[in-house]
Amino acid sequence: MKDNLSQDEFDDEFFDRNNYTALPPCPRDPKEPFIFRGEPVGLTLLDFWTWGGSDLLDNILRGQIAEYIVAQATEAVLCKVYRRWENEDIMTAHGHRVEVKSSAYFQSHHQDGPTKIKFDIAKKHSWDNSTGRRSEIPFRSAQVYVFCLLTTKDRRTINPLDLSQWEFYILSTSVINSQLNNQREVSLSRLKELNPEVVDYDQINATILSFGLPTWITPQPPQET
Repeated sequence: MKDNLSQDEFDDEFFDRNNYTALPPCPRDPKEPFIFRGEPVGLTLLDFWTWGGSDLLDNILRGQIAEYIVAQATEAVLCKVYRRWENEDIMTAHGHRVEVKSSAYFQSHHQDGPTKIKFDIAKKHSWDNSTGRRSEIPFRSAQVYVFCLLTTKDRRTINPLDLSQWEFYILSTSVINSQLNNQREVSLSRLKELNPEVVDYDQINATILSFGLPTWITPQPPQET
Protein backbone atom coordinates (compact mmCIF):
# COMPACT_ATOMS: atom_id res chain seq x y z
CA MET A 1 0.00 0.00 0.00
CA LYS A 2 1.37 3.40 -0.99
CA ASP A 3 3.12 5.20 1.96
CA ASN A 4 1.66 2.62 4.39
CA LEU A 5 -1.87 4.00 4.00
CA SER A 6 -4.82 1.84 5.05
CA GLN A 7 -7.13 0.64 2.27
CA ASP A 8 -9.77 3.24 3.16
CA GLU A 9 -7.18 6.02 3.25
CA PHE A 10 -5.83 4.87 -0.08
CA ASP A 11 -9.32 4.84 -1.61
CA ASP A 12 -10.12 8.28 -0.20
CA GLU A 13 -6.94 9.75 -1.63
CA PHE A 14 -6.89 8.20 -5.07
CA PHE A 15 -10.50 7.39 -5.98
CA ASP A 16 -13.86 9.14 -6.07
CA ARG A 17 -16.14 6.95 -3.98
CA ASN A 18 -19.07 7.83 -6.21
CA ASN A 19 -17.51 5.52 -8.76
CA TYR A 20 -18.50 2.57 -6.56
CA THR A 21 -22.19 3.33 -6.02
CA ALA A 22 -24.87 1.36 -7.85
CA LEU A 23 -25.44 2.48 -11.44
CA PRO A 24 -29.09 1.84 -12.38
CA PRO A 25 -29.58 0.85 -16.03
CA CYS A 26 -31.70 3.08 -18.25
CA PRO A 27 -33.34 2.49 -21.63
CA ARG A 28 -30.96 2.98 -24.54
CA ASP A 29 -31.69 4.17 -28.06
CA PRO A 30 -31.23 1.26 -30.52
CA LYS A 31 -29.80 3.76 -33.01
CA GLU A 32 -27.01 4.71 -30.58
CA PRO A 33 -23.69 4.29 -32.44
CA PHE A 34 -20.44 2.64 -31.49
CA ILE A 35 -17.73 5.29 -31.68
CA PHE A 36 -13.97 5.35 -32.07
CA ARG A 37 -12.11 8.51 -31.13
CA GLY A 38 -15.39 10.36 -30.99
CA GLU A 39 -16.66 9.29 -34.42
CA PRO A 40 -19.33 6.68 -35.37
CA VAL A 41 -17.91 3.54 -36.96
CA GLY A 42 -21.08 2.36 -38.73
CA LEU A 43 -22.27 0.04 -35.95
CA THR A 44 -25.27 0.61 -33.70
CA LEU A 45 -26.61 -0.79 -30.48
CA LEU A 46 -29.32 -2.51 -32.52
CA ASP A 47 -26.59 -4.30 -34.50
CA PHE A 48 -25.20 -5.60 -31.20
CA TRP A 49 -28.63 -6.66 -29.93
CA THR A 50 -29.26 -8.54 -33.19
CA TRP A 51 -25.87 -10.23 -32.93
CA GLY A 52 -26.13 -11.13 -29.25
CA GLY A 53 -29.86 -11.64 -28.77
CA SER A 54 -31.18 -13.65 -31.71
CA ASP A 55 -30.83 -17.18 -30.26
CA LEU A 56 -34.20 -17.12 -28.50
CA LEU A 57 -33.93 -20.78 -27.52
CA ASP A 58 -30.73 -20.22 -25.55
CA ASN A 59 -31.46 -21.08 -21.92
CA ILE A 60 -30.30 -17.73 -20.53
CA LEU A 61 -32.02 -15.60 -23.16
CA ARG A 62 -35.21 -17.67 -22.95
CA GLY A 63 -35.24 -16.98 -19.22
CA GLN A 64 -35.03 -13.24 -19.88
CA ILE A 65 -37.84 -13.52 -22.42
CA ALA A 66 -39.99 -15.26 -19.81
CA GLU A 67 -39.29 -12.46 -17.32
CA TYR A 68 -40.19 -9.88 -19.95
CA ILE A 69 -43.46 -11.65 -20.76
CA VAL A 70 -44.51 -11.80 -17.11
CA ALA A 71 -43.37 -8.22 -16.50
CA GLN A 72 -45.52 -6.94 -19.35
CA ALA A 73 -48.50 -9.06 -18.28
CA THR A 74 -48.34 -7.62 -14.75
CA GLU A 75 -47.45 -4.03 -15.70
CA ALA A 76 -44.32 -4.40 -13.59
CA VAL A 77 -42.94 -1.15 -12.22
CA LEU A 78 -39.31 -2.13 -12.80
CA CYS A 79 -39.69 -3.51 -16.31
CA LYS A 80 -38.37 -0.61 -18.42
CA VAL A 81 -35.01 -2.41 -18.58
CA TYR A 82 -33.75 -5.79 -17.43
CA ARG A 83 -32.26 -5.62 -13.93
CA ARG A 84 -30.06 -8.59 -13.10
CA TRP A 85 -29.24 -7.79 -9.48
CA GLU A 86 -32.69 -7.48 -7.92
CA ASN A 87 -33.69 -9.97 -5.20
CA GLU A 88 -36.77 -10.95 -7.14
CA ASP A 89 -37.32 -10.81 -10.88
CA ILE A 90 -40.40 -8.61 -10.95
CA MET A 91 -42.28 -6.13 -8.80
CA THR A 92 -45.81 -5.93 -10.21
CA ALA A 93 -47.85 -2.76 -10.46
CA HIS A 94 -49.73 -3.90 -7.32
CA GLY A 95 -46.57 -4.62 -5.36
CA HIS A 96 -46.29 -8.39 -5.62
CA ARG A 97 -42.70 -9.66 -5.59
CA VAL A 98 -42.52 -12.33 -8.29
CA GLU A 99 -39.85 -14.88 -9.13
CA VAL A 100 -39.94 -16.11 -12.74
CA LYS A 101 -38.49 -19.45 -13.84
CA SER A 102 -38.56 -20.93 -17.32
CA SER A 103 -38.00 -24.24 -19.04
CA ALA A 104 -38.49 -25.73 -22.50
CA TYR A 105 -38.38 -29.10 -24.23
CA PHE A 106 -35.93 -27.87 -26.86
CA GLN A 107 -32.95 -25.56 -27.14
CA SER A 108 -31.12 -24.53 -30.31
CA HIS A 109 -28.29 -27.07 -29.89
CA HIS A 110 -28.48 -30.73 -30.95
CA GLN A 111 -30.55 -32.98 -28.70
CA ASP A 112 -31.21 -36.71 -28.69
CA GLY A 113 -34.68 -36.07 -27.29
CA PRO A 114 -36.80 -33.53 -25.43
CA THR A 115 -35.35 -31.97 -22.30
CA LYS A 116 -36.76 -33.21 -19.00
CA ILE A 117 -38.64 -30.26 -17.56
CA LYS A 118 -37.48 -28.92 -14.21
CA PHE A 119 -37.28 -25.52 -12.56
CA ASP A 120 -34.82 -23.88 -10.20
CA ILE A 121 -36.36 -23.12 -6.79
CA ALA A 122 -33.18 -22.88 -4.70
CA LYS A 123 -33.06 -20.41 -1.85
CA LYS A 124 -30.72 -17.50 -2.60
CA HIS A 125 -28.59 -15.09 -0.63
CA SER A 126 -30.41 -11.78 -1.02
CA TRP A 127 -28.46 -8.94 -2.59
CA ASP A 128 -28.36 -5.37 -1.31
CA ASN A 129 -27.62 -3.34 -4.42
CA SER A 130 -26.86 -0.22 -2.37
CA THR A 131 -24.07 -1.88 -0.39
CA GLY A 132 -22.95 -4.68 -2.71
CA ARG A 133 -23.42 -7.30 0.02
CA ARG A 134 -25.38 -10.53 0.27
CA SER A 135 -27.37 -11.90 3.19
CA GLU A 136 -25.69 -14.56 5.28
CA ILE A 137 -28.70 -16.88 5.19
CA PRO A 138 -30.32 -17.94 1.87
CA PHE A 139 -34.10 -17.65 1.53
CA ARG A 140 -36.85 -17.07 -1.03
CA SER A 141 -37.64 -13.36 -1.11
CA ALA A 142 -40.50 -13.39 -3.66
CA GLN A 143 -44.13 -13.87 -2.64
CA VAL A 144 -45.17 -15.67 -5.81
CA TYR A 145 -43.41 -17.93 -8.31
CA VAL A 146 -44.38 -18.02 -11.98
CA PHE A 147 -43.04 -21.12 -13.74
CA CYS A 148 -43.04 -20.53 -17.51
CA LEU A 149 -43.06 -23.57 -19.79
CA LEU A 150 -42.50 -23.26 -23.53
CA THR A 151 -44.71 -26.21 -24.38
CA THR A 152 -43.99 -26.79 -28.08
CA LYS A 153 -42.38 -30.13 -28.91
CA ASP A 154 -41.96 -29.47 -32.64
CA ARG A 155 -38.61 -27.85 -33.41
CA ARG A 156 -39.91 -26.66 -36.77
CA THR A 157 -42.55 -24.40 -35.20
CA ILE A 158 -41.17 -23.52 -31.77
CA ASN A 159 -41.23 -19.76 -31.22
CA PRO A 160 -40.79 -18.09 -27.81
CA LEU A 161 -42.40 -14.93 -29.22
CA ASP A 162 -45.69 -16.80 -29.78
CA LEU A 163 -47.35 -16.35 -26.40
CA SER A 164 -49.84 -19.15 -27.14
CA GLN A 165 -46.92 -21.63 -26.96
CA TRP A 166 -46.35 -20.85 -23.26
CA GLU A 167 -48.03 -22.24 -20.14
CA PHE A 168 -47.69 -20.44 -16.81
CA TYR A 169 -47.81 -22.28 -13.49
CA ILE A 170 -48.36 -19.84 -10.63
CA LEU A 171 -47.72 -20.84 -7.02
CA SER A 172 -47.38 -19.07 -3.71
CA THR A 173 -43.89 -19.11 -2.22
CA SER A 174 -45.40 -20.23 1.09
CA VAL A 175 -46.45 -23.49 -0.57
CA ILE A 176 -42.96 -24.03 -1.96
CA ASN A 177 -41.42 -23.36 1.45
CA SER A 178 -43.78 -25.72 3.27
CA GLN A 179 -43.82 -28.55 0.72
CA LEU A 180 -40.33 -28.38 -0.79
CA ASN A 181 -38.35 -26.51 1.88
CA ASN A 182 -34.63 -26.72 0.97
CA GLN A 183 -35.15 -28.50 -2.34
CA ARG A 184 -33.18 -26.82 -5.14
CA GLU A 185 -35.18 -27.99 -8.16
CA VAL A 186 -38.69 -29.16 -8.88
CA SER A 187 -39.83 -31.37 -11.76
CA LEU A 188 -42.93 -30.55 -13.76
CA SER A 189 -44.76 -33.60 -12.41
CA ARG A 190 -43.98 -32.64 -8.79
CA LEU A 191 -44.96 -29.05 -9.47
CA LYS A 192 -48.36 -30.18 -10.75
CA GLU A 193 -48.87 -32.16 -7.52
CA LEU A 194 -48.74 -28.84 -5.63
CA ASN A 195 -51.86 -27.66 -7.51
CA PRO A 196 -50.56 -24.43 -9.03
CA GLU A 197 -52.80 -22.19 -11.07
CA VAL A 198 -52.15 -23.09 -14.73
CA VAL A 199 -52.97 -20.16 -16.99
CA ASP A 200 -52.37 -18.52 -20.35
CA TYR A 201 -50.63 -15.18 -20.87
CA ASP A 202 -53.78 -13.10 -20.58
CA GLN A 203 -54.62 -14.60 -17.18
CA ILE A 204 -51.28 -14.05 -15.44
CA ASN A 205 -52.07 -10.70 -13.84
CA ALA A 206 -55.53 -11.63 -12.57
CA THR A 207 -54.20 -14.89 -11.14
CA ILE A 208 -51.42 -13.16 -9.20
CA LEU A 209 -53.95 -10.62 -7.92
CA SER A 210 -56.12 -13.49 -6.69
CA PHE A 211 -53.39 -14.27 -4.15
CA GLY A 212 -54.39 -11.06 -2.38
CA LEU A 213 -52.77 -7.68 -2.07
CA PRO A 214 -49.23 -7.86 -0.69
CA THR A 215 -48.01 -6.28 2.50
CA TRP A 216 -45.37 -3.60 2.02
CA ILE A 217 -42.73 -5.26 4.13
CA THR A 218 -39.15 -5.61 2.96
CA PRO A 219 -38.35 -9.36 2.92
CA GLN A 220 -35.89 -10.43 5.57
CA PRO A 221 -33.88 -13.66 5.72
CA PRO A 222 -34.86 -16.12 8.46
CA GLN A 223 -32.91 -16.02 11.70
CA GLU A 224 -30.47 -18.78 12.45
CA THR A 225 -31.58 -21.17 15.19
